[in-house]
Amino acid sequence: MPSIRKKQICDLLKGIETGDPASVAVVNQAKYIQHNPQTDDGGEGLAALFKRLSKSNPRVNIVRVFEDGDYIFAHTEYDFARSNIGFEVFRFEGEQAVEHWDNIALGQYPA
Repeated sequence: MPSIRKKQICDLLKGIETGDPASVAVVNQAKYIQHNPQTDDGGEGLAALFKRLSKSNPRVNIVRVFEDGDYIFAHTEYDFARSNIGFEVFRFEGEQAVEHWDNIALGQYPA
């Protein structure tokens, strides 16, 4: 059975497709640190990014999600007009995410 944290992160990542600001509700506004310098700290920074990205009709495929203690790891495939592979790491305190790291690379799929 998937944990609530894993579901929250899946909902958050799918928010990229919709731009729905409610998808970032899992973020602790007071503590959230975004380690991607292209995104502002806090849920408001993510909500603004998701709103902007959603206008380009992105697709998010969550390949797998793992949980280890207070960390959630997500392997993703993104389509932002080209294929990208992502690895997302979220650190939780209680029921909210307080830190995020990511690594996104151009995907290379065989023909």
